Amino acid sequence: MSDKAAAVEANVPNMEAEELAAKHNISVDEAKAIIDEQGHDRGAKDFAAQEKKDE
Repeated sequence: MSDKAAAVEANVPNMEAEELAAKHNISVDEAKAIIDEQGHDRGAKDFAAQEKKDE
């Protein structure tokens, strides 16, 4: 990936992460990490986000 493509990608909002963050009142960075770890399964993401919130 070129530097220009990486810069453009960095500016694109991650709607999946933003939705998860808003739903569970966690940061978008935490939500991105959960998605990286759990994949795109909604149940797994929700469970992991709830666990993160309860810490």
